Amino acid sequence: MANMASLSSSICGVTSESLDPQKNCFIFCCDDDKKPENEKDKYFVSSTISEVVDMIMDAVGEKKGLRELFLPETYDRLLKSMRVPDWVLLYFKLQTKLPDDAWQTLLNLTHLGRSGNSLDNAVLLTKNQIKAIKKMIFNIIKSTLKITELETDFPSCGVDLNSVLIWAIREQRLYGADTPHMEFNIKIDGRPLGGKDQIAVGIVPIDFAKKSPESALSVYPVAIANCKEERSNMKQLIGMLNKQKNWLKQHGLCVDGKSYNFKFTVTLDYKALLLLIHKKDDESFTLGGKGYGVEFCVFCDAVRACTHHGEIPNHACVDCLRSKANIARPTGVRDDLTFLLEEDLSNINLCSLHCEMRNMEQLLGSLGLFSHRVGTLDQLNNILSQYGPENTRGRTRIQVKEKPGQQTAVGRHNIKVASFSGCTERQFLDNAENI
Repeated sequence: MANMASLSSSICGVTSESLDPQKNCFIFCCDDDKKPENEKDKYFVSSTISEVVDMIMDAVGEKKGLRELFLPETYDRLLKSMRVPDWVLLYFKLQTKLPDDAWQTLLNLTHLGRSGNSLDNAVLLTKNQIKAIKKMIFNIIKSTLKITELETDFPSCGVDLNSVLIWAIREQRLYGADTPHMEFNIKIDGRPLGGKDQIAVGIVPIDFAKKSPESALSVYPVAIANCKEERSNMKQLIGMLNKQKNWLKQHGLCVDGKSYNFKFTVTLDYKALLLLIHKKDDESFTLGGKGYGVEFCVFCDAVRACTHHGEIPNHACVDCLRSKANIARPTGVRDDLTFLLEEDLSNINLCSLHCEMRNMEQLLGSLGLFSHRVGTLDQLNNILSQYGPENTRGRTRIQVKEKPGQQTAVGRHNIKVASFSGCTERQFLDNAENI
């Protein structure tokens, strides 16, 4: 301690009044005229303080030495300099999907938690602190985006469309890419979280900087529900969206003093398109339903096949020909159908990825039936299981499911193809010859 006192005395000078001269020389050593002298003084101060700290740590240990050397306020400032913002730790835990038990084990082994224990260095958040910050952030997001339960017959939640658009506009403003006219794509997907009986509605920006319309990360969720993909359910789910969307198209939106106009297009798979199109006077009407005598076109009255005229199979009658050729229709395009999302047919797109995936499912189903008949279905499944994400490798892609008591031969309707993602479908296409 005598050596420490003498070192402190040398730092403070002969008068031992203050550390201000050394502090000032350490901070303000950038004077060009006296830079060599200041650098020398700065090195002297640094080496002296370092020598004192090293002596104390050698005597009582690194952690205890620093804690006892500095005042509590100074030591706390030192620990705070090692921290990252709290939201970064929360983001890390959510992104890595680290369980609470694993996080607690990390704190126990490293002694870096802000537990209040004198033996811990308060750097990382504890489990309870993470839960509190998560709740606070989620409450702020819930309030900002106005997340509420929708008035439906099934569990559902939605956000305010205006709030979502404001968020998207300000995000584009960060890149200097916001324009007065903005276009968004409305998407409806089933099983968004991989579960059963789920529907999600979202909007995707078109021609936005740093936003790919084909990426799932570009989707702004608008509504989600636990319900079956039925017309009555979808009609309830998109009711609020239609009201907000129509108001925006008519009045626009003013964000931070700047006015914006919006255009909406719709991208659907074929199943969702048929569910959202119905006749004005017939709620039970299904476009493209099962059977022969059904309508399947949004532009004309064509039917799949006539059954009432009594002609032989595969024979086209005059009624069949008239329906398919759209003969004698004054308007040219049928006007008895409505679209539940209240957009023109010219603003509706079929998702090419879903169409490709559906075609691939049909192709694999036919291939599976042929393989079953020749006894090579297991080999086909082994080949298919080699493609796709690693967590789906080894799964059976094609199965034969016979109905209870079925005595007829296995047909195409007995072949079930497991659903797969777009990237898996791409790998199937790229390796079609090998398959």
